[in-house]
Amino acid sequence: MEAKFFSNYPTIRVKQDGVSKVITNLSRYVRSSNDLLLNLYEYYDYTITGDERPDQVAFTEYGDTKFYWIVLVTNNIRNIWTGWPLGQQAFDSFIINKYDSVATAQSGVYRYLAKQDIYKAENIGSSLSELIIATDEPLDATTISDYSLVADTDYEITSNYQREIDLNQAKRSIKLVRKDRLRDLQTELKTLFGS
Repeated sequence: MEAKFFSNYPTIRVKQDGVSKVITNLSRYVRSSNDLLLNLYEYYDYTITGDERPDQVAFTEYGDTKFYWIVLVTNNIRNIWTGWPLGQQAFDSFIINKYDSVATAQSGVYRYLAKQDIYKAENIGSSLSELIIATDEPLDATTISDYSLVADTDYEITSNYQREIDLNQAKRSIKLVRKDRLRDLQTELKTLFGS
């Protein structure tokens, strides 16, 4: 991907060590409003597949890779390394760097979730049971132990690996502006950037 994204940012003159330089003003950022896009530019849902990059999405949907910066800005992605989904090879590397191995991530518990309402044992003579945890609420190991809860019946386990998969998958759903409104949006964003 060509590094032209920052060409849409304004420049500023700075002086460092007695040398004056013109640099890109990275502190300038436009956060788009999805409501604004929906009302003015009419966007549609798009699902990123595999190792697809922003420039590839721009080419596929808009016919030109130069619109990749609009794909990023309209989805409020400031950092492509953390805001864009990873392909399988990059995802595996990420898992190994974070958890030392895929197996460690798969065996590590991110959280426990109640699969059903969990009630405190009834007191003798009482007809009402006290709700302790509602369905889909997180549980801790102490509650599981204290109430002798059973995995896959009373609660489900989400591994660290599954959590990372879920987070990565959530990044695959983005919004794209309709192609016939692209030039108008480009002009407006450049105005907002001050370039």
